Amino acid sequence: MAGEIQLNGTTAITESSGVISLGTAVNLTGADQIVQVKTATTDTQSTVGTNDVTILDLEFATKNANSKFLAIVTAQIGGDGDANAGYHGICLTVGSTPTVTDYMERGASSVTRGVNDALWFVDVGMVSSQYSMSQSTFSAEKITTIAAGTTISVAYWCRGATNLYINRSRNRENESGVTKLIVYEIAQ
Repeated sequence: MAGEIQLNGTTAITESSGVISLGTAVNLTGADQIVQVKTATTDTQSTVGTNDVTILDLEFATKNANSKFLAIVTAQIGGDGDANAGYHGICLTVGSTPTVTDYMERGASSVTRGVNDALWFVDVGMVSSQYSMSQSTFSAEKITTIAAGTTISVAYWCRGATNLYINRSRNRENESGVTKLIVYEIAQ
């Protein structure tokens, strides 16, 4: 016999043919608990010019409604003086295609895009730096009003002041690195 248990008019538990399920409105995760973690990694060496380029992106369905998302990027960046500095950002877009202008906030407060329309500016240049690489870490968080089960895209993007080098130095390709994006969905 099929049945359900309701609390305050909301279905909490259903039973059908011996299968017991939680209602879709049931949230077993308390506030500030991690609901899911998604990761993307690349070791592809690339040169990024003066246009915004998505380096890593993740598409996935949200588990909870109104979640907070925390994104952390560790990027291996090569350069050669000020001309090879770069602009970096993280975006969160509803849908499966990332949009650079859907920026995530930096830290807990909302901020406008900073230097040259980016959240971060990194200058890799130093003495004999044509062979150097730097590991930079970026983080951003955003509290959303997105419904559970909605497909979102979170992406790390960058743009060079002239050229920016990802997972390599400017003058040698035998230096290598790995760039990683980690996204946490956190219950509110």
